[in-house]
Amino acid sequence: MAATYLGRYLLFNRPTDHDQTRMPQRQLAASPRAMAMPWAERPRDLSALPITPRADASAQALTRVLADSGTTAMVVVNRGQLVWEHYLAGDIRQRPQRCFSVTKSVASALIGLAVADGSIDSIDAPIGRWLPDLRDARARELTIAHLLEMRSGIRFREGQLPWRDEPQTYYATDLRQRLLARTIADPIGAFFHYNDWHPLLLSLILERATNESVTAWLQKRLWNELGAEHPASLMVDRADPDGLEHLESGLTATAIDLAKFGQLYLQDGVWQGRRLLPPGWVESTTSPHGARSDTAWFDYYRERPWGRFLSTGRYYYRRMWWGHRLASGGHDFFAMGVLGQHVYVSPDTGSVIVRLSSRFPRGMWWAPILRTIAVAAAGNVPP
Repeated sequence: MAATYLGRYLLFNRPTDHDQTRMPQRQLAASPRAMAMPWAERPRDLSALPITPRADASAQALTRVLADSGTTAMVVVNRGQLVWEHYLAGDIRQRPQRCFSVTKSVASALIGLAVADGSIDSIDAPIGRWLPDLRDARARELTIAHLLEMRSGIRFREGQLPWRDEPQTYYATDLRQRLLARTIADPIGAFFHYNDWHPLLLSLILERATNESVTAWLQKRLWNELGAEHPASLMVDRADPDGLEHLESGLTATAIDLAKFGQLYLQDGVWQGRRLLPPGWVESTTSPHGARSDTAWFDYYRERPWGRFLSTGRYYYRRMWWGHRLASGGHDFFAMGVLGQHVYVSPDTGSVIVRLSSRFPRGMWWAPILRTIAVAAAGNVPP
């Protein structure tokens, strides 16, 4: 039954934090140069750090907030060294966990790596160069940048009914055919619309541009280079050689290895003295320069759960990374998954924070919480 779209839809119904056990996966091996992230000489005990989880709540100890919010793992790094880590009772650092849309930020990095080695010459190139078989001629004229920045106008309608796009992107067993049938339904570049067809199209583009599976490309160009300590996996739409990787939500990995990914971005795409991402890639991908955060840009979400936070003007979206404008004039940036998974990067404090989780409690918005932790990790509050 789970070998068909409708079968998966009826059997599984909603994504969960254990979908790696019931959906097809391609495996990522630990790096042959696996390297443990070093502990700081003086780790910080952040357990009692006061955190206000919601605007209408009183401050609580960090560990209480984590326990009450479904957090399964948290890793805090400052200046390339571990300063604190926390796991749900009985959990372990070696267990890979679902990342959901944190995968989109990894997809963005994979595009950058393809630009670095010349497999993709420019993100401003039309996607029809790699996808000439797209049926909609207007879609062939879209650029990779349109997809990265969620402004393509490709039809995406939210909702959990089987004819909606959300379950189709997640449960379909024939993603290649469905991708080539995408049509433009909204004005191109007119407003921000978070669209899971975009990273799936990038998956197909990467496969054709590199002449490798996305998993092989990720293994060779990122996972091995970062010295990933633990195995991971990418979800695919079908368990055969023609399966396509889910770059919208499919990564399963450990918090400690995701911290290395965040550290790569903190270090401007350089790892152990070697440049992996193109010069300027991190800046153009994550900074607020040129990013819109006005009401009109986020108007689609005015009546949706994200709307309250996006309407503050403090958040923006670049190339599959969220941005957090700070009162100081600086910025942090973060990857975010639907169940509250985060990789939060704070350049001014030198901190990287990873949160993995089983749920995203209603009314919570993790960016200000993670900013507080980043500041504490840098030693700017009493330990």
